[in-house]
Amino acid sequence: MSADKTSSVPRLDLVSRLLLSAMLLLAAAVFTVSGDAWHVGLLTLATVLGSALVPPFDFSTRSFVYVGLIVLVVLTFLDQAAPVQWVRFFFMPSHLLCPSLLLGGAAGLYFRRHEAVIAWVIGCALMALFLAGFVVDLPKGLPRLGLDGAQLWVCQHFWVYYAMAVVLSVAALLPILAGRSRQPRLTAANRNWRRYAWIGVAFILALACMQVMTVLMKSQEKQMRKWFMTIFQLDFPRPQPQGGVELADQINLRHPSPLLRDDDRAVVLRVKAAEIPGYLRTRVFTTYHDGQWEKNTSRSRSLSQTAAEGELAFTIFSRTFSDPDDEAAAERLEIYPAGRIGVLPAPGDAAHFEMFAERVEESQDGALEPSEWRTQAGCIVIRPGRTLDSAFAGPTGEAVSEEYLDVPADISPALDGCLAALLGPDYQPSDARLTMAMIVRYFQENFEYDLHTQSVPAEVDPVLAFLDGPRRGHCELFASATVLLLRRAGIPARYVTGFLCHERLRFGGYWVSRLRDAHAWVEAYDRDRNRWVLVESTPGTNAGEEPAQSGVNPFSALWDSLAFHWQRLNAMLRRGHVAALIWVGLGVMATLLEWLFLNPWLAPIVWPLTLWLLWRWTRRRWRRRRQDGLTGQRAILSQTYAEICRCLARLGVDLNPAMTPAELAASCRNKGMTAWAELLEDFSRMRYAIAEPEASETEAFRSRARALQK
Repeated sequence: MSADKTSSVPRLDLVSRLLLSAMLLLAAAVFTVSGDAWHVGLLTLATVLGSALVPPFDFSTRSFVYVGLIVLVVLTFLDQAAPVQWVRFFFMPSHLLCPSLLLGGAAGLYFRRHEAVIAWVIGCALMALFLAGFVVDLPKGLPRLGLDGAQLWVCQHFWVYYAMAVVLSVAALLPILAGRSRQPRLTAANRNWRRYAWIGVAFILALACMQVMTVLMKSQEKQMRKWFMTIFQLDFPRPQPQGGVELADQINLRHPSPLLRDDDRAVVLRVKAAEIPGYLRTRVFTTYHDGQWEKNTSRSRSLSQTAAEGELAFTIFSRTFSDPDDEAAAERLEIYPAGRIGVLPAPGDAAHFEMFAERVEESQDGALEPSEWRTQAGCIVIRPGRTLDSAFAGPTGEAVSEEYLDVPADISPALDGCLAALLGPDYQPSDARLTMAMIVRYFQENFEYDLHTQSVPAEVDPVLAFLDGPRRGHCELFASATVLLLRRAGIPARYVTGFLCHERLRFGGYWVSRLRDAHAWVEAYDRDRNRWVLVESTPGTNAGEEPAQSGVNPFSALWDSLAFHWQRLNAMLRRGHVAALIWVGLGVMATLLEWLFLNPWLAPIVWPLTLWLLWRWTRRRWRRRRQDGLTGQRAILSQTYAEICRCLARLGVDLNPAMTPAELAASCRNKGMTAWAELLEDFSRMRYAIAEPEASETEAFRSRARALQK
């Protein structure tokens, strides 16, 4: 519909507007109660009131489609921020909505040519296309056509098929939204042949690119996937992303772990959580001999899983030992490894794991090793509470074997002597918790943490050298000595490695673990309480407090924040969480704005520049609104004419934006408003005169207008 025809359509009269508003508000009132959604009612009321405060929009295909898209975006945000409980309603799913939309859109083709009909068909087609692709399971065949096999190309490559449909739909939509007239063109001179030529060329190029991509994917699929992963971090089952953390299957105290490098700032894990994640376990070791810890690989089991089929589905793995009494108190952690990692870092009391993996093997001591885990998609961990020092709960009772009390015979006498000096010769351990506390206090008060330790002769055990030497060492020595002393005191214990996660990144609102956060600690079994507890004996370690972010470059923090949000956005895309995907995109924008406006280096520049640009934009907009591009006395006349029109609207005169001042004067004269008609005629004469009116004439005209307004 052209602008001239649109402007001739009058605005809704007051009675019709009130009736339609009442219908909308009544429906919103019912939904507010039935859906427990007061925010929807409030938003509807605000939208209805806003329609009375702004001028009416021109009706066209473009405006109709844009308004529909705005409504869809607003609904997406509402569903993410304050979702309505769908169980309250009998929702019509896609298998009912799609046919109705398709038939309704097809019915619109039977009507005469009109902008509203075209917009209706476009809306139905786009909505049906969206719902048709919103599937959980991939098609398994077309049995109603006699094609039951799942080997059909459209079934195996459904997402490619769906993407092609979207591309073709957009290609068909672009000419409609190009703004060309809908009226039949009778002469070739009126045809905008260049526009059609560009659209045709673009369509041909799109088909050519699709053909080239098909050929390249057949011949260079592996290399293209590698490039695609590098750019977008969208990992496929093969190959795995480059880099990562290699966790050894054994610990050699004579050669500290390469992860324990001094002040290594490389990020290993990124965790989205409301509170400090704390200790994240990776490996557990039970057997000690000659300065080496080895894990027990003889006993493991696969976690129970609940998996939905489909490319976008994820699998929920669950532990059987943990069943939280209060599900409302459960904590949700989103763990995203920065690179390849062979184990799943998780809290000891984690109960459920949502991830893309074939299976998850769990050792007797709670170490988790996923198989075919897409690490870039991360893992969502559900834990029953927010206890930072929760240890893994198994095994318990009679299942706690003697291996948790095993100490090499050659170092047992020396450990007994150290234990007697620590606890006292007459001490009778009756409470395991008290014994643990005394050992921890002994290390905290008499030892110091030092990453750089001297080498130990081959004939000397590293733990004994640590206890009898300068009393300085790293966390591996503290944890090893604590385990062996607890075992000699009759308390089952095991050696645990992992990462401390208690550094909150300044930008992004998430937690990180760096290489320097690699740590070792102890889990001991309290027989009196029939549970495992975490024992931290390394001095200066406090997982419940955020460390000082010394030496962290703000630009590096911003880059890491962008990498995290990009990785999280891709993970949401895989899970099919479209609303959450948009929410994460907004989080990326918020991170950039926060970095710009709160950075101590950039804030003194960004704030004044932003305020200056805002002032310039407001001033220019105000001038354009007041002057309509005019200057001098004509600008004053234009401003006075706008005041006259507002006054006439209050007097009940039907104002049409397409009416000229002369036509408006004739309308006023027909209604007996002679003074207003003469005023408008004078305005038309002065405004469109060849010479600009004098200031005295303009002032006299303004005085007459103000007198009539009073």
